[in-house]
This record gives sequence, C-alpha cells and structure tokens, in this order.
Amino acid sequence: MKLAKQIGVGKVVLQLGVHESQFYQWHKAFQQAQTVSEHETSLVMENARLKSELAEVQEETRHCKKGGYLLREAAEVNYGFMK
Repeated sequence: MKLAKQIGVGKVVLQLGVHESQFYQWHKAFQQAQTVSEHETSLVMENARLKSELAEVQEETRHCKKGGYLLREAAEVNYGFMK
C-alpha cells in the first residue's frame, strides 16, 4: 500500500504480476481489517473502563455494608417511646 502511494498502482501490479482489480481487493480487505482492529481496540478500552468502574462500585458497596450501623441509631433509641 505504501509502495503504491509512492510509485503508483500501475507499477506495483506490474512488479507483483497481479491484476489491478486483485490489488484493489487486497487494499479493500486490508482497510476492513484495520477498521475491525480499531473497533476491537475501542471495545477493549471500554471493557477495562467498565471493569474499573465496577470495582469502585463494589468497593463502595462493601464499605456501606460494613459501616451501615454507624449511620443509624440503635434500636432502643428509635423505639424508646414504645416502652
């Protein structure tokens, strides 16, 4: 592909001994592979971000469960008027 940009498609296909249509099919397949690769990369980055976010939420949830009793009054105080 780089060579085709430098010296032209016509010279490249002569050097390779293939038809010009075959060269363009290869070029199209190469571009599609690049697009898929970029998409996979973005999915991997999104997956890593989501895993990190999930870990943060799980950590917050764990802390809330452990310290939940600190944020509320004891049962005797809440229902002291019922005695």
